[in-house]
Order: sequence, then structure tokens, then C-alpha cells
Amino acid sequence: REEFYPISPSEGSEEFKNTIPSQVTYDASISYSMQDGRYIMTAAVSNILDQKLYDNFRIQKPGRAFSVMLRYFLDS
Repeated sequence: REEFYPISPSEGSEEFKNTIPSQVTYDASISYSMQDGRYIMTAAVSNILDQKLYDNFRIQKPGRAFSVMLRYFLDS
């Protein structure tokens, strides 16, 4: 994706316009289910390459993140 303006390009003077740089991120996750889906374990990695990422207001987002989620279902 190319860089873009956070507001309309026709607004404001050219010298004060902020641009959001182009950015690419790669995420991955894997899940494992046990006992017919009663227990589920998921591991995820966000921003694998630890790239600089920005939101729509050009505020830098956090870098690489790791997470693990454990879920279980109770019988009712």
C-alpha cells in the first residue's frame, strides 16, 4: 500500500501535510484442540518482522507481540 494522507489531500497547505508511510505486517497463529474441542490452545505472533507501523494519526504502534490463549468449555 502506498503512503496516504490522514485527512483529505485538498485540505491545508502542502508544507504542513502529514503522510502515513506505506507499511506491511505479517502475523501468524496456530491452534490446537484436545478432547473433541473441549480444550483449545492458541499461540499467536503479531508483526513477525518487527516493522515500524503507524495508525491513522501517525502514532507508532507497538512492535512484535506474542500471545497465548487457553480456552475450555464446561458441560452444562
